[in-house]
Amino acid sequence: MPSVPTFELPEPLGLLAFFGAEPTAQGDGFSAYETEDESGARLRFSFDVFERSIQTALSVGGVSVATVSREGARRLWIDADGLHANFHETGFRTELHVRLTPTVQVLWSSIRTE
Repeated sequence: MPSVPTFELPEPLGLLAFFGAEPTAQGDGFSAYETEDESGARLRFSFDVFERSIQTALSVGGVSVATVSREGARRLWIDADGLHANFHETGFRTELHVRLTPTVQVLWSSIRTE
């Protein structure tokens, strides 16, 4: 039986420090965080450990701008440049980069590897 890839996560305190708030929803491997910048851009970031998925939902002034959901997450980490995630699937590599200052920025990229 093939092994299931792991989904590496930062410590909960690291996520608390990054988002500046407790999760807005949490339970059975799922966590969601929300933040808003001074311009009114609002980010809802959520992940599910068991599904190995991450979702970002960006809105401005209450109007949805973009929602992206991706499965196959391998690693989620925080460094001085923001929050990052990478995903590995057969034939593709996807990356996510989130910055909260000075404004909310959500950058998704995907490249074919085969």
